Amino acid sequence: MIARSTALLLAGIVATSATAGGTPKPMLRNVHTMAEAVAVLDVCFKSDKYKTLPNDKALKLHNLRIRIGKMVESIGKHFGDDALYPTYELAHFRMSDAPDIKAYAQNKYQYCGSNLFTDMEAYVLETEKTINDFLSRDARKTPEVRK
Repeated sequence: MIARSTALLLAGIVATSATAGGTPKPMLRNVHTMAEAVAVLDVCFKSDKYKTLPNDKALKLHNLRIRIGKMVESIGKHFGDDALYPTYELAHFRMSDAPDIKAYAQNKYQYCGSNLFTDMEAYVLETEKTINDFLSRDARKTPEVRK
């Protein structure tokens, strides 16, 4: 999604997670992308356009946000990384104030436009499948093989 001003936050996620648990760097990059997606949703939630959304659309967006958060929690639990979820929460909170994220949300999604629903639903479905498949396969490995 967006990379410039969030590169330092990725470094923070990697540093915090690396010292606190054992989440592999490729998975941390996935978590960073999830934080970016939630930051875009957060920009929508803070916008005037959000206030005009029908309740069912607003609830769908919040459900997508919750589903992303649950994936991050599952990743942290899987790798025994207690710092991952709080770091993700802080990251997306900070990202949502970044000028490039705000501009992206405005230009691509008009903050809360219909394509936000379509893109975010597709992203969440694909990411859930990928993450859940990986965690299932990885859980079947012995601890020695995982290293």
